[in-house]
Amino acid sequence: MEVNSRRALAIGASVIDYIGLVEKYPKVDDKIRALSCETVLGGNCLNASVVLARLGISIQLTGKLGEDSLAKQILTSLKNEGVDVSLFLEKKGATSSFTYVIVDMETKSRTCINNPCEDLLPNDLANMKIPPVPLLLIDGKHTQFVAELLKSSWMECNPKILLDAETERMNREGFGVLVEKSQYIKCGQSFPTAFTGKKDILEAMVSLRHLNKIEKKWILTTLGSLGSIILVSKDSYSQLHCKLDEKSFISIEDMNHLTKLISSTTERDHLVGFYYAEHTVIHCKPFIPKEQIINTTGAGDVYFGSLGYSILCDHSVEQMMSLASYISSMKCTKSGVEAIPNKEDLKKQFSWFGN
Repeated sequence: MEVNSRRALAIGASVIDYIGLVEKYPKVDDKIRALSCETVLGGNCLNASVVLARLGISIQLTGKLGEDSLAKQILTSLKNEGVDVSLFLEKKGATSSFTYVIVDMETKSRTCINNPCEDLLPNDLANMKIPPVPLLLIDGKHTQFVAELLKSSWMECNPKILLDAETERMNREGFGVLVEKSQYIKCGQSFPTAFTGKKDILEAMVSLRHLNKIEKKWILTTLGSLGSIILVSKDSYSQLHCKLDEKSFISIEDMNHLTKLISSTTERDHLVGFYYAEHTVIHCKPFIPKEQIINTTGAGDVYFGSLGYSILCDHSVEQMMSLASYISSMKCTKSGVEAIPNKEDLKKQFSWFGN
């Protein structure tokens, strides 16, 4: 199968978000006024696809929608962003997915209440011609469908697979196949311990990387206001075009030790390396302070999309983490896809970008 090297496929969540900003989260039986309300596109793979389209990647997104006004809004907006939506299935009588999002300005957090559309299922594969791609992005929304795809002859195109793993979806049928087949895993800080049963995040990340004797290229965990960490083997670190001076790396005992070190000073370099159990751990700080955050909804999604871009472009670990951190930080300053930077914005921020 011939594969276009600048092409990607995303299979996952596509929703409409109804976002309300409030001064603080309401108590039981409270009636409060919103500071503002917005209707925007949402979903892990949807926001990731918009990032890839804006950065010049030929991206195709698929999922299942209803035949309703929400579907029309989603598909029209994606087409306007340059995302290929020809693989979407629309089911008569179904309601497209939407989410109520309450953004608490006091704690800089958000609460999501989702009304899902039904998943793509294995028998839907017969109605879809999935193209060969060098990169597949998945988020655990259509687990049975994706698991079937990953066990099919389609895998002969030898794609790189990037999974956005969420704790809420890990018990879904087929999810284990997604974890097993993915070479790259991005997750929130609760996932590694919840999935592996290990108590320490770093220990859990090591366990996750060696799951089923299939070593992952890397495991990346986002840490909210503390930034993110990536775990790779010591041997592969130098093969990932990394330029940090390994002589300055500190050996750490566990996640508590790491948290103390990265929280101890705001003057620490943007990227810092550590050693843990025969692995290299790189920490990346956020690009903006917590005080500048308006809405974190979708920040992890665009981080996910940026990682996909870096995989396709063969960026170093430092470049990949810096780019993803910047894009997700900018996403926190506004709601919706309007906050996602384009290529010209990124060229101004990073001298190496686009070279």
